[in-house]
Amino acid sequence: MDATDDEMKSDSDPDYIYVDDDDDDDDIVDDGEVLVVDGEGQVYADDVVPRGRARKSGAHGLGDEEEEPGDGQDANLDPVDALLRKVRSVKLDAKDAKEEEPDTASGLDPDAIENLLKVHQDELIRAINSGVPEYQRKAFQSIAEFAELSTENEAEILNSEFLPMLGTAMQPNVPDIVQYAALSVIVNLVGGPKKHTAAVVEAGFIEPLAALLLNPATPIVPRMKAMHAIANIAHDSRKFRDMLLSQCIIPSLLASFAHYIEADKSRPARMALRCINELVYWSDPDWKQLEPLVDCAMDLLQPHDDKILRESCAIIHSLLAHGLGRVDIVNNMVNAPLCLRLLRLIFYTHSIYMKPAFDCILIICAKGELRALESFVKGSICYRLADFLWQRNDPFRAPAMMVLANLIRYPCFLPEIIEKDLIDSCVTILLTDVNMGCRKEACWVIANAAALKLPEINSGLMSIPDLVPALIVFMEVSHTTDLQATLRALETLFFILSTGDMYLQGGSAQRGASNPFADEMAENQGQVERLMTLYCEISGYGIEGLNESEAVAGEEMDDGGSSAEEDGPLNRASSSSVVRRHVPLKTKVAAMLKQILNKWFRPKVENVLREGQWVSPLTQSSSSSSFGVEDAEMLDMLSGKMQGMKAGV
Repeated sequence: MDATDDEMKSDSDPDYIYVDDDDDDDDIVDDGEVLVVDGEGQVYADDVVPRGRARKSGAHGLGDEEEEPGDGQDANLDPVDALLRKVRSVKLDAKDAKEEEPDTASGLDPDAIENLLKVHQDELIRAINSGVPEYQRKAFQSIAEFAELSTENEAEILNSEFLPMLGTAMQPNVPDIVQYAALSVIVNLVGGPKKHTAAVVEAGFIEPLAALLLNPATPIVPRMKAMHAIANIAHDSRKFRDMLLSQCIIPSLLASFAHYIEADKSRPARMALRCINELVYWSDPDWKQLEPLVDCAMDLLQPHDDKILRESCAIIHSLLAHGLGRVDIVNNMVNAPLCLRLLRLIFYTHSIYMKPAFDCILIICAKGELRALESFVKGSICYRLADFLWQRNDPFRAPAMMVLANLIRYPCFLPEIIEKDLIDSCVTILLTDVNMGCRKEACWVIANAAALKLPEINSGLMSIPDLVPALIVFMEVSHTTDLQATLRALETLFFILSTGDMYLQGGSAQRGASNPFADEMAENQGQVERLMTLYCEISGYGIEGLNESEAVAGEEMDDGGSSAEEDGPLNRASSSSVVRRHVPLKTKVAAMLKQILNKWFRPKVENVLREGQWVSPLTQSSSSSSFGVEDAEMLDMLSGKMQGMKAGV
């Protein structure tokens, strides 16, 4: 297989493409639903497979009614019927065994399938070469169901004489029932291990599959099978995706989607979208091939059934994730109508397309231009975000705060945000929510608001009684599991206290002036003491300060490393708080705590140590009432120079 390991995608990849996670049968073609194939007969449509390998496509139900050989048919081909019944019997036995003993691996009896294909190989070859469509159909159907039994059977088929015959059966002049059965074999082969997909690709099946899509005369059922096979192939590697895109199949898929929507055939339309979904999943696509898709993005989001809208939102999400901010056609795609349509989709409570729609909005808020965000705000996104924040168990509570954290970076949106009490709601969530993920997102919102360093905003934050206690409690809980979140909470305090220096003198802080925010914290019993305790727990060295190795890292940070002041409001779609040098995160958190205690609370710390009001979490012994060597070391540590953490100006 030519594809390298880094080109391969595991089954646990992130969900740019959204997989069916519901167990309802509405997602597949219901058993017994009849689709007419060009008036030549009826076939039973098989399952529409979701992205990935959750289900394979068998050829079951494709003209299953038994027929006696008539005039012009070879009666000696009857054993193919017996083989088909035998394979199905094995499948049913395996299903029954699986239901009786769910813990068994597959329920298959190895003796029942051993050499099944080899024993009947001659019969199958004679049936395929007979030129009788019904016998050809049953032969390929038997092979498809045999492949469905195990991956070992798939490998046996790939190494047999049947592979070239499958290519012949996909030609345009072949009856559609034969095409469908042959395509069922291909779908099962590419629905197995990645090496089997590679073998199918190397055998040259990409061009015949693309030709079926490009041919407008291809009937609906073989066309769906071809889309199914292409989706499975594209799923496996970036290399295969590129090979498929080079066949220029995107316009044909879009035309099929439009035709099926107009004809009110939702399942074929959804299959077309799933095929597109796989083709746009991988990064760095050929944007020239995807240009028709980008141009009709709004058409995909028009009112359809919920599952079609979910697929459409997933496609838009992949386009935005790979191209927004880097590709002009994607940047131009993000206009006011698209933003308002996505926003409208999240107003429908608990619909299945809300998650991909929300993810699209998040990417636009994180990477898009200000005009796109203005469209969201004018469309009352703050009103909808407030609904999510008020509902304690809403699954979209955390994504809503991620969107809010990106909006709050722009001061022009603050009036709308403040009017809906969104910041107050985030403080409440930070203090009381049992979900740590929601508390983390609430911390990001508050941190980005404080990072604007606007006196009126930070003064308003400090006027919320629960803000500082909420930040301290959050740091106490998070520092053992998520130091990045702890750092962001510390940066929030740093931004607010720095603004307090400016606020007192109208932007020109003077030496010796009192910081009203620091004074308020110092007057609240226990807040400074808890910061001291937190410093000891994080540094691990108590009042002796940082050890030698951490001091070196701290010195690196002091010499031009990143600071809270430089970070400002952060893009929530990026990684967390920026660390531009290789400074241990634990050291950075300890250094910032040390800076805060030294700059704004040194008198309070001195008083606490003198009066013996604080107990070290490491020694669990009270500080003496008079200064000792340990206390002197603590004060020396707190008065050390911290060039990297400067007060905000």
